This record gives sequence, structure tokens and C-alpha cells, in this order.
Amino acid sequence: MAQESSILDPIAIVGFSIKFPGDADTPECFWQMLETKQCAFQAWPKDRLNFEAFMSRDSKGFIPGAHFMKEDCGLFDASFFGVSGTEACTMDPQNRLLLETAYRALENSGIPMENAKGSKTAVYTGCMANDYNHIVSRDADLLPRYTALGASPSMLSNRLSWFFDFHGPSLSVDTACSSSLVALDLACQGLRNGDSDMVSHAMPCLLPRLGIWRTLKRKECSLSSVSTGIGSWSEYHRRRRAGSLALENELSFPRWSLFQL
Repeated sequence: MAQESSILDPIAIVGFSIKFPGDADTPECFWQMLETKQCAFQAWPKDRLNFEAFMSRDSKGFIPGAHFMKEDCGLFDASFFGVSGTEACTMDPQNRLLLETAYRALENSGIPMENAKGSKTAVYTGCMANDYNHIVSRDADLLPRYTALGASPSMLSNRLSWFFDFHGPSLSVDTACSSSLVALDLACQGLRNGDSDMVSHAMPCLLPRLGIWRTLKRKECSLSSVSTGIGSWSEYHRRRRAGSLALENELSFPRWSLFQL
């Protein structure tokens, strides 16, 4: 159990990495988008969803676009992460993005990889999307060999722990839209309780399967209006993004501190 004096120990963000929609594939580019009030929203590409090919009695109910990353999500250096080509094909693209962003977050922290390997580092991942598992599991007769390992939500965290040889807790959290926030809260609690010395907090979101998401209407959204400084709306908007944070208890590692939580 945590000591009373450690309940509010400051948690330091010692490294981070992001891949956000539009031009925001680095922290610097993301900050520039915020300063210039750019929006990454764009219409659906016709090779993904062609509205003109469908007829609906309520055509206004469909969300007209989404927030897409510019980089092809299929690009992945499998051999670098110790993954065979066959296994990479069945690996959830969210898992691929997390490996890349978690690696860059550690690089950003300045912590040598040899020091991180084998350490008491925990992994907390917040993710609500499980689209890829549905895609690869459509035909039971053609089920890929590594589906259980590549498309399972639990593997989003476990794959990171395995690759980096982290020996702390490894947990994937799904609380819908608050998944990343809840995972971050659990990560901070774990650091303060001494469950781990460092935390890799990951937050992927890829939604390749359209399904019911495209039918979420403006009137069905519980938010009355969301203002971002670049406009207001009350729709459900899909976003592709991934990010990773490296966290430590600032009292234990004061020299690494960049930000406090």
C-alpha cells in the first residue's frame, strides 16, 4: 500500500512521441497546427467510402469525413521489432504504431535502451477500438495463424512489455472514449504505489471498419457543442492517432523531469 506522504507525489513526463492526423506526426508539427488553428478533418476518400454509391432515406445522418494520418498505417519495419512477415500481417496496426511511438518516446526521454531493458517498467494502454480483430476473423476457414496474438486487445500492452523486456504490470484498458485517461490514471497510481519504477503509457486509435460508427448522427451525440478554437460541432468524429508517454516518479528521478502530472 502507498504511504500517505506519497499519494500526491508528482509524476514526471520524461519522454513522449505522437502520430496524430494531418501534419501532426511530430510534437513540433502538432504544436504548429495548434498555433495556426489548423484542422485535420477531411472528407472520406472514395476508395474507402463512396457515399455516391449508396442510397439512404436519411443521407444527412452520415458523418461526411474523419481525421486521417498521412502516413500509410501498413508501413512497418517488422524485422526491427523482431516480428516475422507472416505475424506482422495479422498484427493489429494499432500494435505496430504503439511499438514505433513507444520506442521514440524512450529515445525522447534520453534513457538508454540498455537501462530500460529488464527494468521494472509497466505498460498501460488505453484503447477502445477492436476493428482489426473483426476484419481478420470474418472467415473462420481463412483465419490467419497468429490472430490470437496479433489482434487481441490485451496484446497492445503485452507486445510492448515483451519487446522491451519490461518486468512491470502490463494492462490494456477499455472504458470507451475515456480509455487513455483511465489508463494514465492507473499508471500514476502504480508509480505512487511502487508497482513500477517507470511507465510506458500508450494510446492508439485506428478504426478501419466502418460499421455502426459511420451512422452516428449529430442528434445522437450527447455533446451539445464542442469548441476547439477552430470551430464548433456536435458530431461524432473519427480520428486516427497514436501516442506514447514515458512516466516516472519525479522524486525518484528528478533529473529527467520535463512535465508534471
